[in-house]
Amino acid sequence: MNGINAPADAGSLQGVRRWSVGLGFAAAATLVASFWMIFFYAPTEREMGIVQRIFYVHVPSAWVAFLAFGIVALCSLGYLWLKDERLDAIAVAAAELGVIFTTIVLITGPLWGKIAWGAWWVWEPRLTLTLLLWFIYVGYFILRGATDSPERGKRFGAILGVVGAVDIPLIHMSVQWFRSQHPKPVIMKPEGPSAAPEIVQTLLVSLLAFTLLFFSLLLARYLVERLQGRIDALRVAATLRPGTPVSRGVSV
Repeated sequence: MNGINAPADAGSLQGVRRWSVGLGFAAAATLVASFWMIFFYAPTEREMGIVQRIFYVHVPSAWVAFLAFGIVALCSLGYLWLKDERLDAIAVAAAELGVIFTTIVLITGPLWGKIAWGAWWVWEPRLTLTLLLWFIYVGYFILRGATDSPERGKRFGAILGVVGAVDIPLIHMSVQWFRSQHPKPVIMKPEGPSAAPEIVQTLLVSLLAFTLLFFSLLLARYLVERLQGRIDALRVAATLRPGTPVSRGVSV
């Protein structure tokens, strides 16, 4: 959708704001519960010791990163087809959060790997493909801003957003397809989890907390993107209206 939105759209943005705040409170409560479980409920792993507790941040961050980039791909595909600015706004918001959570994955992974492997970084398949994903979506923002035409930048970014999502299943299956130092799944196994029930329960609560946090931030960032689009539309309208001075700021 281009141009200035109808009053009904303003009401929908108010609904987005309420959902963002509500999910934020739910995420905060669940995060408190998850961190209590991480430090006081889940047992200490026998081989790796206390450093294994990074697992409860590392894995949920990876899940959220994959979820974010899946949303980027779907919304980018929809934008290429429908040219709906709302889909582009969701894609941008999800991509920003995806970069943040992938960065968390790339920080917590080496912290864990230093103890488990004796090295901060190992060029094994899953780590390498995760780093590639990070570069793809940093490139997403570079590509969006690399052209003089905003519409062309959005289109190029959307294409990369769709193509880049191919890396997600490669990351997920890399420990099965390639020789890898990365541990194989202990929770998502066909025969059932091999970890202690307390570990599984703590991980599930952490996954829920990080997912709620992601959707709260996604809606908040989407709201900012839509409001910025409205401001830009008002500025363009002001420049096209004869005799109207261009405002340097628009109150929303």
